[in-house]
Amino acid sequence: MAGVEAFLKQHKDLKTTENGKIRCTLTGHEMPARLELLQAHIEGKKYRRAKWDQYDFTQYEPYIVPHKKDKTKLHCLLTKRDLNRIPEEVEGHVNGRRYRNLLALSKAKSDQMNGVVATSEAEPTEQAEEEADSFFEQFEDEDGAFSDKDDPDMDDFVESEEEEEEEEE
Repeated sequence: MAGVEAFLKQHKDLKTTENGKIRCTLTGHEMPARLELLQAHIEGKKYRRAKWDQYDFTQYEPYIVPHKKDKTKLHCLLTKRDLNRIPEEVEGHVNGRRYRNLLALSKAKSDQMNGVVATSEAEPTEQAEEEADSFFEQFEDEDGAFSDKDDPDMDDFVESEEEEEEEEE
């Protein structure tokens, strides 16, 4: 019984009920006060997913926002990638090289637009600038303006020129 009490202290979302059973506040699951059952519940898929739903993803805004169509995903505005709502996956993305480089570049450009001199910490490296330029070049048309025609994620939103010609006829 001492092991169960110590386990309950470690996991704040497990509460003791009046009838002596343990109730999980996240999943609503009620189980006998046995350590092996509690451990099995904590390691289970239903509990893990309930924990993910409780996670605060707003700390990553304004660059990582909820996906417009799929509520189970997030979307990164810097890298244009869809992310699952799994805290470890989002942490890995935010700590990744591509995200950090584009974030530094974005901050440097916003500071430059606001007339603020960037500190050496926020300045992107030459490699980061080259990577960002090559990334954004794929969306530029002949005039240097951004175009969504070649972005596969925008296929639902942008009609191709062939479809427009067919509609005109």
